Amino acid sequence: GSVGKTISLSSAWRSVAQQFLLYEFKQKGKCGQTNPVATPGTSNHEGGVAIDVPDYGTWKSHLTSNGWNYPLPTSDRVHFEHGSGASAYAKKNLIAFQRLHNKHNPTKKISEDGVFGPATAAALNSAPCGGW
Repeated sequence: GSVGKTISLSSAWRSVAQQFLLYEFKQKGKCGQTNPVATPGTSNHEGGVAIDVPDYGTWKSHLTSNGWNYPLPTSDRVHFEHGSGASAYAKKNLIAFQRLHNKHNPTKKISEDGVFGPATAAALNSAPCGGW
């Protein structure tokens, strides 16, 4: 059982940049990324309601008896969610990046629509590692 143990998470809240990297790794078969990965701006991790629990078998009954939904999606066995409203927050997370990019790239503006497309992907790829 899980009583007296400390839960370990492999993922919880993610920034849009973190989601983008996981998405790219999955698309390109890099870094051993085999779990399902949502498009940036749509992940419930970006919305703050999802966690990934590597030892999900130990924690499943404890989490589900305390309001966590499992598995979501069914193909992602480590993934648990609690609450709702994540999609609105995930979209705002992406809009925040788009606005930040535009502030620092006034001649290369992209749409501030919270939708992940080629222009946003290019902007994420060109963002400085150390931030602006």
